[in-house]
Amino acid sequence: MRRKLIAPALIYFAAIVIPFLIGFLAHSKLSNRSNPEVALSKNDSLTTFRIDKYLIDLGPIKLDTAPVIAQYSIINEGAHMLCVKSIEPDCRCTAALLSTDKCVPNGDSLLVKLKFLPHSPGVFQVSTLVRLNSTETATLVLRGNVCKQ
Repeated sequence: MRRKLIAPALIYFAAIVIPFLIGFLAHSKLSNRSNPEVALSKNDSLTTFRIDKYLIDLGPIKLDTAPVIAQYSIINEGAHMLCVKSIEPDCRCTAALLSTDKCVPNGDSLLVKLKFLPHSPGVFQVSTLVRLNSTETATLVLRGNVCKQ
């Protein structure tokens, strides 16, 4: 009698757990695709950087406007190449674009563009994490107010 109960329980368990695991793994792989990454070799050294403007306030934006683009400059102040490992916006309303090479020498700048697509009226603030070959990460902030007209 017990064997008859174990088989249906195992089938039920497998029917619940296996699709959950497949969905979880697929989501993990897809979410990592949106982050442009550079594999750094063991020879890449840590460096320092400076950002003149961490926050850009776009002010009022009309709801029906095309995407709004803000540009940030990350200046390499270290002795080694400055390389972007990943760019991670915290909202799907924001896309990050790297408009220069992923690595720049001392004195040069990485240009990061954030493209914001207004979806609904109201005040907004979105952050984008930029991981670099540095002991620090850069958090770029974009804010504004989406108006109906």
